[in-house]
Amino acid sequence: MQKTRIILALLSVVTWLPQAAIAQDKAYFGVAMLNSTYKQGGNNHRSTGLVGRLGYDFSKYSAVETHFGGNIGQESNVSTQYGEARIIDLYSAFLCLNSHFGNKRVYALGGITYGTRELKGPNSSVSIRNDDSNKSYGLGVEAYENDAISFQLEWVRYFDNRYYRVDAWNLGLVTRF
Repeated sequence: MQKTRIILALLSVVTWLPQAAIAQDKAYFGVAMLNSTYKQGGNNHRSTGLVGRLGYDFSKYSAVETHFGGNIGQESNVSTQYGEARIIDLYSAFLCLNSHFGNKRVYALGGITYGTRELKGPNSSVSIRNDDSNKSYGLGVEAYENDAISFQLEWVRYFDNRYYRVDAWNLGLVTRF
């Protein structure tokens, strides 16, 4: 039941943002490379992927934003002791607080993430997938020459619970419309 509520909340944010943007021209969309680290026990599992972002600026200092995407390919450093571990997909909803410095925007993110993780034991071809949700937060900087296109670099902790933690560095391109 909780999984259904989270998915419905994320879908409502995603469907509402484009409608709000048509009237106000304060929406943005971006694509970023995801470089995530899945930390479990004493081992770090690294993989790469893509993250899309859709957001809406309420003011110069606040916005709502959603991330969607996940890892592509295989894990880059498979452990012979722990096997493989990675996030297959993720869907996040964030509140974003902004500060502007000339042609740069520094921001903090806080919200919730829902995702599917995949675990594969050492020397095994069988994988286990399960869904999870957790609080998320991050920091980022966005540099732009004009209001239409900008580059962003951010660090986000998508998951942090007692079993594992997923941190990611996202580097991408954002366009405002």
